[in-house]
Amino acid sequence: MNSPILEVKGISKSFGNVKALDSVNFYLQKGIVHGLLGENGAGKSSLMNVLSGIYIPESGSIKINNQNIDKMTPDVAASFGIGMVHQEFRLIESFTIKDNLTLSKSCIFTNNFNKAYDKYSEIFALNSSFLTPVNELSVGEKQKVEIMKLIFKNSQIMLLDEPTAVLTPQETMQLK
Repeated sequence: MNSPILEVKGISKSFGNVKALDSVNFYLQKGIVHGLLGENGAGKSSLMNVLSGIYIPESGSIKINNQNIDKMTPDVAASFGIGMVHQEFRLIESFTIKDNLTLSKSCIFTNNFNKAYDKYSEIFALNSSFLTPVNELSVGEKQKVEIMKLIFKNSQIMLLDEPTAVLTPQETMQLK
C-alpha cells in the first residue's frame, strides 16, 4: 500500500465541555474517494475544519505527503492543495460566477478561463453564463460553483461537507 497523502493521528478538539473529536485517526490515499459517515454531531465537519486549518486541535498530529504539519492554518492547508466546500456557501453574492472563481490568486485558469469554464460548466450541467451574479443562482447552482472553485484553485484534496444536502436528486446525480 502506498503511503497516505494525508494522515491524522490522535486528533482531539473540544468546544467547552463538548468533545467534538476524541483521538481521531484518519488517512487519505491518493486517487481514492473517501467518505465519512456518521450521525449528526459525530464530528465529521469538525474533522474537516481541522484539516482545512479553521479549527486548531488540542492534540494529535497531521502529516501531508509525509511532511509533519506543526500548525495547520487555512493558508498552510491551501499551500498543500487542501480545499473545502462548507455546508454554508462562501460565495460573494453580488459578484459574478467568474469573479468568485477567479478571486483567489491561485486560480490556475486565469489565461484560459473561458475554455475552462465551458468545460466544467458542461461537466456540472451549470447552464449559467459566467457573467451571472451569484445572487441570481439557485441553491444547487451555487453548490456547483463552490465545487468548481476547488477545481479552479487546483485543490489536490477536496473536502466536501455534505455536498448534496442542498441539491435535488437530479443535481446529485449530475455530480456523480
